[in-house]
Amino acid sequence: WVWPKNVLKPQPIEDIRQYFGVKIALYFCWLSFYTKALCLPAIYGIYIWYHTGQSQ
Repeated sequence: WVWPKNVLKPQPIEDIRQYFGVKIALYFCWLSFYTKALCLPAIYGIYIWYHTGQSQ
């Protein structure tokens, strides 16, 4: 889970649910979704930041 190359791989939510419970598994589901949802805006932000710095 910790390595950036594993961001897009599915997490073992069922194992987390069995070990920690439903609330913690739901938190990990949300965190996985949120991280994936922020990838595109982060890439776009880096692109804008780079090109704004080049014009100055």
